[in-house]
Amino acid sequence: MSKKLVSLLLIAVFLSISSFSFAFALGVAIPNSEEKVLGKPTDKVGTIVTFVDANLSKTSPLVTNNLVYPMGTIHEGYDHSYYYYDHSAIYAYNVGPRCNDIFLISVARGTTKTLTTTKTVSGTIVFTTSVEAGIQDVVKAGFGLTSSGTYTYTWSLTQQFTGPPAPYNSRDYYGAINYDLYSVYVKRYDVYRVYNGNAMTGYNTYYQGLTTVNGVKIPKAVQYSVDSIQ
Repeated sequence: MSKKLVSLLLIAVFLSISSFSFAFALGVAIPNSEEKVLGKPTDKVGTIVTFVDANLSKTSPLVTNNLVYPMGTIHEGYDHSYYYYDHSAIYAYNVGPRCNDIFLISVARGTTKTLTTTKTVSGTIVFTTSVEAGIQDVVKAGFGLTSSGTYTYTWSLTQQFTGPPAPYNSRDYYGAINYDLYSVYVKRYDVYRVYNGNAMTGYNTYYQGLTTVNGVKIPKAVQYSVDSIQ
């Protein structure tokens, strides 16, 4: 090994030791871990959201007492429509931005603690493209989110938090929201009442097509920690 290479290696080791000693002396906080996913929504294939299309109601009205049709006249009247949550595909994890960070607990080295008060974190779905309201509703419902698109995670009071290894003497835990990126596939169906004359005999359902909703950011709860020397 050349003298020059040996000298460079010695300098690198010295700088590494010096940096650590400097951090130790100043009590610099050191990120301890990557984000740990604690909870995320699970989508429910087959979720349905119904609605009434005003235009179809006008062009194909239901039978009323004011209209008389002879028996043998088979016709239809628009009843309602629905969006059907077909499936989803995840395209990227942890796309961020991480947000809504909350402090959970601080734990000293050699000790274990549990929370004494309930901690929760919430995040809201993000549509990065223009999506009509009805499709947004079925995507939210399909992931089990609230009507406003919110996901909430609550930490258990029995969950244990451990302190850091030496040389650190304190570990702070935090919760937050991060996002995974999905494409979601939604089908639309229109439902019509079938009549024989003025007597309703059943329903006909017509498939109207598949909509692909790209760029849907679904919130999830994450936890991370920071070790420090105090």
